[in-house]
Amino acid sequence: MKRNLYKIITLIMLICIFTLSACSTYSVEGEYRSVRKYLCPADNMFGFEKAVVFEDGVVAVFDKEISDRSE
Repeated sequence: MKRNLYKIITLIMLICIFTLSACSTYSVEGEYRSVRKYLCPADNMFGFEKAVVFEDGVVAVFDKEISDRSE
């Protein structure tokens, strides 16, 4: 039951991340062990670069300079 809850939460987080962004050079620690990696174009207004999905969580990477430049 707990495992299904984690899968649902991970799916909801991914949907939210892709809804907010229209990814990159920053390396996430342990990225080679990730289940999936999603890269995004660098010209989105939120500065979202990539999402790295692990078995137990998701790491979202944003570029602060790009997001600060958006109006």
